[in-house]
Amino acid sequence: MNHSILALRRGAAANAVAVLVSAAAMAAATQAHALAASSYDLINGDNSSLGTSLRDDSYAGGTGNKTVPYAALAGGLGDLTDGAVAPSNWNITPGPFVGWRDAYLPSPTISFHFGQDVDLAEVRVHINKGYSPGSVDLTMGGTTRHFAVDMDVSGAANDWVSFAGLALSGDTLVLRLNDRAPEIVNGIFLSRDWILISEVTFDGKVSAVPESSTHALLLVGLLGLGAGQRRRAWRGRAAVR
Repeated sequence: MNHSILALRRGAAANAVAVLVSAAAMAAATQAHALAASSYDLINGDNSSLGTSLRDDSYAGGTGNKTVPYAALAGGLGDLTDGAVAPSNWNITPGPFVGWRDAYLPSPTISFHFGQDVDLAEVRVHINKGYSPGSVDLTMGGTTRHFAVDMDVSGAANDWVSFAGLALSGDTLVLRLNDRAPEIVNGIFLSRDWILISEVTFDGKVSAVPESSTHALLLVGLLGLGAGQRRRAWRGRAAVR
């Protein structure tokens, strides 16, 4: 009987440790962190006035012809999620950019798919200052967040713009880049007839993870089960005596 009691005790302890480790791992998974899109859909970019490509040249894994301006691309990944941002202006390093001319595609939209439900906290877009959108709309799960885009055109040609505090949930994010009207900034006329971006990143967490309270209840239940088993074992020992 002593061996049986020891086995029950060890089993209950092992269960408790396993649940604690699992709960810690799952709790860590609920913290906001970088999320990766599994694919995105968009209308392809154009060629620049210099003849260089502002198309999504690295797009792969989906459908559509990436060599054709304004072709519909779907189900793949490319320049906008490859981790490479444009180091200088579009006329110097056009490669990382995807760009749309408003005369051909006003206010382009991009649909990012995550393959599972996520809680989205922040989206960051790397944008060319001279050809930035006037605002963006972020739509997920039937909810839309609208943000104005105000960029200081001095300094570097490109910069990150952060859209935070989103509290959006779903498996697909639609990013709409709204056209900006021509304007004069610091005595410089900006035609704003293009929108150029080179990267999009996401921060959040996977939605379908049990809450910490669920982990605690599970742990209490298993510990209670182990205690019950030990009491029954002691009763059995007393009855044999």
